[in-house]
Amino acid sequence: MPSIYSRIFGPVSLTRLTFFFLACVAFLFIITSSVFFANISQLEQNIAADNEKRARLEITEALALMENHMHVVTNALAAWDETRQQLEDPTHYAYWRITRIVNSGLL
Repeated sequence: MPSIYSRIFGPVSLTRLTFFFLACVAFLFIITSSVFFANISQLEQNIAADNEKRARLEITEALALMENHMHVVTNALAAWDETRQQLEDPTHYAYWRITRIVNSGLL
């Protein structure tokens, strides 16, 4: 009867070496995959944060452009003498808005 020492450290069969090799390869594959997926997850978070930052910047720029355009139109209307007159006397405002403002291309 062989002793435990000879069973553990004695001659090893090819089947045991194959299983040991495949177990090591599987373990390395699992470790590599987990590191890879952790890096991919971090990259996705960075991309999402960058997209949000760019979206906020784009909205800020669009609102600034819209505000600038509103100031230009408002100043053009305020500079027009008929505007003050029609806003002080609102009885003809609807007719004035349709015939003068819309047809002039200011709005």
